[in-house]
Amino acid sequence: MTRYKLLFMPLLLLLHTQLVVPSSSATSATYTNHTGAPPPAVPCMPDQASALLRLKRSFSVTNKSVIAFRSWNAGEDCCRWAGVRCGGGADGGRVTWLDLGDRGLKSGHLDQVIFKLNSLEYLNLGGNDFNLSEIPSTGFEQLSKLTHLNLSSSNFAGQVPVHSIGQLTNLISLDLSFRFKVTELFDMGYLYTGAYSHEWQLVLPNLTALVANLSNLEELRLGFLDLSHQEADWCNALGMYTQNLRVLSLPFCWLSSPICGSLSNLRSLSVIDMQFSGLTGRSPDFFANLSSLSVLQLSFNHLEGWVPPLIFQNKKLVAIDLHRNVGLSGTLPDFPIGSSLEILLVGHTNFSGTIPSSISNLKSLKKLGLDEWFFWRVALNNRFPNILKHLNKNEVNGIDLSHNHIQGAIPHWAWENWKDAQFFFLNLSHNEFTNVGYNIFPFGVEMLDLSFNKFEGPIPLPQNSGTVLDYSNNRFLSIPPNISTQLRDTAYFKASRNNISGDIPTSFCTNKLQFLDLSFNFFSGSIPPCLIEVAGALQVLNLKQNQLHGELPHYFNESCTLEALDFSDNRIEGNLPRYLASCRKLEVLDIQNNHMADSFPCWMSALPRLQVLVLKSNKFFGQVAPSSMMIDSVNGTSVMEYKGDKKRVYQVTTVLTYKGSTMRIDKILRTFVFIDVSNNAFHGSVPKAIGELVLLNTLNMSHNSLTGLVPTQLSHLNQMEALDLSSNELSGVIPQELASLHFLTTLNLSYNRLVGRIPESTQFSTFSNSSFLGNDGLCGPPLSKGCDNMTLNVTLSDRKSIDIVLFLFSGLGFGLGFAIAIAIVIAWGVPIRKWLLLGQGVP
Repeated sequence: MTRYKLLFMPLLLLLHTQLVVPSSSATSATYTNHTGAPPPAVPCMPDQASALLRLKRSFSVTNKSVIAFRSWNAGEDCCRWAGVRCGGGADGGRVTWLDLGDRGLKSGHLDQVIFKLNSLEYLNLGGNDFNLSEIPSTGFEQLSKLTHLNLSSSNFAGQVPVHSIGQLTNLISLDLSFRFKVTELFDMGYLYTGAYSHEWQLVLPNLTALVANLSNLEELRLGFLDLSHQEADWCNALGMYTQNLRVLSLPFCWLSSPICGSLSNLRSLSVIDMQFSGLTGRSPDFFANLSSLSVLQLSFNHLEGWVPPLIFQNKKLVAIDLHRNVGLSGTLPDFPIGSSLEILLVGHTNFSGTIPSSISNLKSLKKLGLDEWFFWRVALNNRFPNILKHLNKNEVNGIDLSHNHIQGAIPHWAWENWKDAQFFFLNLSHNEFTNVGYNIFPFGVEMLDLSFNKFEGPIPLPQNSGTVLDYSNNRFLSIPPNISTQLRDTAYFKASRNNISGDIPTSFCTNKLQFLDLSFNFFSGSIPPCLIEVAGALQVLNLKQNQLHGELPHYFNESCTLEALDFSDNRIEGNLPRYLASCRKLEVLDIQNNHMADSFPCWMSALPRLQVLVLKSNKFFGQVAPSSMMIDSVNGTSVMEYKGDKKRVYQVTTVLTYKGSTMRIDKILRTFVFIDVSNNAFHGSVPKAIGELVLLNTLNMSHNSLTGLVPTQLSHLNQMEALDLSSNELSGVIPQELASLHFLTTLNLSYNRLVGRIPESTQFSTFSNSSFLGNDGLCGPPLSKGCDNMTLNVTLSDRKSIDIVLFLFSGLGFGLGFAIAIAIVIAWGVPIRKWLLLGQGVP
């Protein structure tokens, strides 16, 4: 039932193994089942035993249920059964305590017989599986003595019965949350795992109706419930009706509203957890006045304003997490002696000032995140942080010093202190480091990121086989030979944009490697055949812009897993291997700017997922043959990206020529269609079937030898913004139907053999005469040549139909990623017409 979700954004904090913050990731209720208590004077009442046995039968028989109900035998005192406790006095022989939490039980529904146990004070069914059934809409109101109700992580779905649970006026603790754990994975973003079938499967339609009668409530845990339908009064309702509240846990609830002032009425609050909930507005000042506050988690929201320094001086405060609220500002105070602070995270905010020397008073500190502060960058100019000398390597999961201005070599004491350590990650990216000091690190690390520095010399490798290794954007000169041991389990290796020369090592030929990016280097020689023939897990291979020569390996494994392949901007010769047809998952193939000589690869119709084909600037010849590339994407992502076993993502970045400018697009989605077959020797007609691509935004077939008429079917492309058919041998008239393309902002039909009157329309009147030059037979605005009573003789029978949909993406340059022939460009909330906002000018 556990599900995983990965969201992508840089992580800039230290991750430690010990987490002290109570949250929905741990068992919510902290109550003890007094199984060692003396047996009650009055044995179990028959109706109580009968109800419990019926409840037992409602669960599926599994190994776990057998263990859970081992002591639940008919004819025996149910007050002695595991998880059951009975009361005394008026409740003698009646069940007051039922704890079946975390037993791994399975049932298709919660049997309403539970409500016959109407003396219950404590009920825990959390950590079981009710198979997406709804919580009973009625019945809880019969449990009027209930003080503790835990239905957390039980795979309930639908709506919370607010009117039924809301009548439990004696309730002290209510837990309907889904347990989760968030792990931040340096520049990969964060991974959250949760005990749910799908996200936000349980909906709370009205928080006010739930809590209006719960004046005794001390703990409220609703993590991962859908509260998106609340009005802003959710906050006022808590402040008005739950003034005894000590624990308020609403993470991942999508409240999307400010924190109201009436929440200050909750003077007993000890734990506030509202991370990842879309909170907006100013951060309340009253948090600093909550004398019992021990945990404040407000990360990944949209809060703004000044955070009072006084809040950090609360000696009871154990954890404060404000990171990823870019609008928050503040300074760090002088930390008092005796502070209990263990977690301090204010990275990716607008905090400023200096780091006080009193930070050394935080003797219990285990987790520190001060990244992205300007002063932190200044403070780290030229000094590897000496605070790392005092870290216990056996208690640290990872170290992240990325996005600072740390200069020079990594000090020798760092390697000595970390010798033989086993880190999950080490992230030193985006600094000004120049020297590592070791060819083989004296410690193990699962994920290593040294990218965007000034490292020189040979690439260093971890002591063990790291899973993720990123050395990109440095000045490394070589890869050490004989590194098979260090790459044995590597899934992601990236060393793009360095100065590495020599042959590509055959050490990369492993069955674990999924992503290999050696682009923008000086590798020479031929591509090792084993890289294609042996690498059974390889998804992405990017060797763009090196000095590779020879022919491509001719044999591709029949179980080929390749999804993106880029050999562009090299000196590769020969044919395009027919065995590529074995790569049934291939989506991207870019071989532009090589010396390959072959006919059009019509056999690529066997590749059902191929979306990007770049053949530009080779020696391909002959007529374009029919080849269908009309596909339905099965990748499942909106952005063109590829994911490995470790949730590592390789995302496509493309550089393309759009409306005469070269643009880099960093986020590309999958329904923005861009076709560019320019600068080749293709001949024949413009395919009429292109008119079926209703999402086509740009079509560039310039600088070829195309003949025939301009198809009227192009008028069906209502999303078209740019059309370039220049420098061909097209004839006939410009179809009047093209005047209906209202989004068309760039048109180039120059240097063809077109004749007749240029269509007149509001859209066509925006084009300059350069769009039509070199067509002696054209007349009318914007050309100076008038039409008069010219007679146009156009033989429509000359139109030829080519029954293909051609997706060729040649005429593009590419950055880190690959070409894209079918793509959607998104600006995260910006309308599709504004996609160019994502572009960056490329000189």
